[in-house]
Amino acid sequence: MSELKSVIEGVNKYQIPDHLIDSIVEYVFNGRPVGGFLESIFSNDLMQAYGRGDSFSLRGIPEIVKWLYNTAPRGCWGSEENYKSWIADGGLKGLTE
Repeated sequence: MSELKSVIEGVNKYQIPDHLIDSIVEYVFNGRPVGGFLESIFSNDLMQAYGRGDSFSLRGIPEIVKWLYNTAPRGCWGSEENYKSWIADGGLKGLTE
């Protein structure tokens, strides 16, 4: 199974709001920066995420956090430094090339 397919299947196992899925997949696979709400989530700053998210995104926080903990590559989340490094490395694609 390709790594991209694996990322997509992993995200789809959780009830993450549809409008966030493409951004999450692009960030994880290609290291593409995401908007402020998801950046806060990936940086492990849930207080800031609550301040940045719209009502639809906020309802998805528990599912996003479950996905991060159970499925997401460890290096792509957990701190602001991890978030920035993941982007600089080009995500999974950049790390495996």
